Amino acid sequence: MWVPMSPVILRDCLAALRAARQLPGGNAMTETKPTRLVWMDLLRIFCIFTVIIIHVSGPLMEQTFKVGSTAWQQTNALASCVRFSVPVLVMISGAFFLDPNRPCPGKKLFGQKLVRVLVAWLLWSVIYAAVMWGRRGYNVLQGETVGKIFDSAFRENYFHLWFLPMIAGLYLTVPLLRKITADEKATKYFIAVGFVADFVFAQLPKIEPIRPYVYDLVKNANLFFFYGFSVFFAAGYYFTYYEVRPWLRRLLYALAVCSCIVTACVTAGLSLKKGELDASAYASLLPNTAVTSFAVFLFFKNVVSKIRWSDRAARGIAKVSAWSFGVYLVHVLVREFMVKNLGITGVEHSPLWFIPVSALGIFLVSLLLSVILNHIPFLRKYIV
Repeated sequence: MWVPMSPVILRDCLAALRAARQLPGGNAMTETKPTRLVWMDLLRIFCIFTVIIIHVSGPLMEQTFKVGSTAWQQTNALASCVRFSVPVLVMISGAFFLDPNRPCPGKKLFGQKLVRVLVAWLLWSVIYAAVMWGRRGYNVLQGETVGKIFDSAFRENYFHLWFLPMIAGLYLTVPLLRKITADEKATKYFIAVGFVADFVFAQLPKIEPIRPYVYDLVKNANLFFFYGFSVFFAAGYYFTYYEVRPWLRRLLYALAVCSCIVTACVTAGLSLKKGELDASAYASLLPNTAVTSFAVFLFFKNVVSKIRWSDRAARGIAKVSAWSFGVYLVHVLVREFMVKNLGITGVEHSPLWFIPVSALGIFLVSLLLSVILNHIPFLRKYIV
């Protein structure tokens, strides 16, 4: 027997259908694309900006300011606070590639992602080598110079391009690491053991007083499975999809602040003793950098993620995030043009405002160039 549906029941059914369409696991009307994390887009943009701060600070500390001077110490303080940049970029990649619930077919991983990164490395190595020889007064189109360009492109690879073969190597580990990240306990084990093995144990031979006693131990322990950036790669996935207890987050935030202070103090002490910049404490694979990287990642996930953005703003942030890879690749050219062609060195200004402002200018110009390159089909696919 047909029973008429009351307006109240009809209203509740329609509301349930509308709600189901917004759920990740809804019916056929469900949006199939994964929800884009605005906080992660913002984190990627922020890390690219802080990479530029590092690359603006470096020449000032090495060539411009006297070691130990006020300007040098201010630059050191800024540089010490942004060493998380590259590790966090690796963590962002890990959050996407190591999610077992996110399809990652070999054709896409090796045929698209890996090829794109390697082609970009090859092309930008040649581009930077050509610029280097051109600045030396050579005709870059001359046969003999072309040979020198290709020879130096890979023997004297430009300093920031190391990131590309490193991330390509991590892509090769994805099928294996996804087996680990499919299990929460295995993931935590990998991160915990990797942290101790890579950021503590492997660093012991660098401490001169104990080096003779631990060198063979570290060498023969064969913990190479945990070495490198794979710990950051796995941690990015874990911190994205699992909750870290509030007290542990607060502890990491406090340790991150302490790590920045320790990094600055150790760098100052070693550099004063050496008479020139000693960047040993700036390295990515150290406990101070790792703790700071974890803290920054968690801060964006748990604090910045609470900011509500309009759909239009979120789309704009996503576009800038997508263009940020091109910013990373081209920003060194912009920085060198600023210094060598425009003569903007910062020697007469306070680093506390000059470095952030010049980094912002380099970021914006690089972003414009990245937008242009991203609108050229072939270049968009293989070079940015």
